[in-house]
Amino acid sequence: KPQRVERSRSPRGQVSADEAELLDGHSAQDIFESSDSRTGYTYDDLICLPGHINFGVHEVCLDSRFTKKIALRTPIVASPMDTVTEGKMAIAMALQGGIGVIHTNLSV
Repeated sequence: KPQRVERSRSPRGQVSADEAELLDGHSAQDIFESSDSRTGYTYDDLICLPGHINFGVHEVCLDSRFTKKIALRTPIVASPMDTVTEGKMAIAMALQGGIGVIHTNLSV
């Protein structure tokens, strides 16, 4: 059996879990409604599996906080890399409810 390699930088990656829990996973409700809801997740931390939902998509709320004073309607942040986010990208992200962090080399 291959050894499981931990690649997550999430604080949750440091928590031990038994093998049955790792194979079965957690529901979105368990993750996002837990008392530890201030934990951020990266792409490598989550696996989305297909399934049926019993609610309408209009009932889904993705609101989250970027900082104490900045709220996002869409929890997506564009990286502050010169190949990713410049002024146009930051504006486009803001118009969609996310945020784009401009890179250091961009003149303002």
